[in-house]
Amino acid sequence: TINNEIGSLDQEIGNNNQSVQTLQQEVDKLKKDYARMIVYAYRNRDSYQRMAYVFAAKDFNQAFTRLKYIQQINDSRRKKANDIASRKQTLNEKIQVLSQQKAEKQSLLGNEETEKQQLAVEKDDKEKVFVSLSAKEKELKDELDEKKRQAAKIDNAIKDLLAAEIARMERERKAQADKIKKDKATALGAKQKANKGQ
Repeated sequence: TINNEIGSLDQEIGNNNQSVQTLQQEVDKLKKDYARMIVYAYRNRDSYQRMAYVFAAKDFNQAFTRLKYIQQINDSRRKKANDIASRKQTLNEKIQVLSQQKAEKQSLLGNEETEKQQLAVEKDDKEKVFVSLSAKEKELKDELDEKKRQAAKIDNAIKDLLAAEIARMERERKAQADKIKKDKATALGAKQKANKGQ
């Protein structure tokens, strides 16, 4: 957004620069015209000469025309002077606008630089958090792997204990069965012996 605003300001500043250059050219031209008129007025500054110029006319109409001509020259000089003053004022106003626009642009650039610095700080903070979380993740993963290994050991130990217990119980059952069988054989042998003695 700031870059778009700066682009718009750049365009406005460019347009105003062109206006200032055009106005400056107009002021320069007015000054040259005014300078020529001042030189002419200086050469014909003597009021006696002007009056002699009017009275040297052949008739009243020519005298009136010459008088009007002198008045027009004076009016034109005043108009040129006023034009120069007006154009200069417009030029100064444009220059002030340009200065203000440049100040706004510098302010926007300052804001952009501040935002860039803030973003850089935020990015740095996020990278630190990411590194910290990555380290924590690895630590937790290692811890989980260790717990899995311990759980597997416990499972294997339980399986071994169960197998040993089953084997023991099987031996005991077999031993009891053998004892019962032996006891039966002994009892049977004693019975047979007793029967023979009768």
